[in-house]
Amino acid sequence: MNIQENMLARRYALAFLNIYGNTFSLDNYYAVKKAYQFLKNNRDIKSLFKLPDVESAKKECIKKIIEEFSLPVSLYALVDLLLKNQRLFLLTEIFGYILECYANSHNILEFSFESSHQLTADQLSCIKKFLEKKTKKTILYKETINKKLIAGIRLLSNSLLWEHSVAQQLQKAGQLLRSKERR
Repeated sequence: MNIQENMLARRYALAFLNIYGNTFSLDNYYAVKKAYQFLKNNRDIKSLFKLPDVESAKKECIKKIIEEFSLPVSLYALVDLLLKNQRLFLLTEIFGYILECYANSHNILEFSFESSHQLTADQLSCIKKFLEKKTKKTILYKETINKKLIAGIRLLSNSLLWEHSVAQQLQKAGQLLRSKERR
């Protein structure tokens, strides 16, 4: 995607949120996020959206996406506008900007909580509260198991990383030993 298309996608996202932002909920955010991930992982759909003269196929595809991911009805107006202007191929990027702008305006930060083992609900709550206190933001998270951490935890967002694990300690020890060998 070129710079002009990127700027255009951002403008569509901002216009959408300016009009429908007050009705756009956290549930809508999660629905758009799932649809965004789906579109990012299925680039062939974007190719369909770029083809001229297949409007009925585009409409059918987008209708299925909206239904499948329970997207807000307000997105129909955006999709109709994109179809009318032959810019439906921008939809993935527009969804990305909607997510980014909504998160920024609602002080939301997304994290991946990686741990070497399954965390309890109390542990997850404690970690979430820790991050909310440190970042002064609302924390949304996804939990994953990462056996490579070896009895530890890694908290990762787009801009922040906090880790405490045996794997990290072993890595630091190895770096320290290598630096002493060079002397």
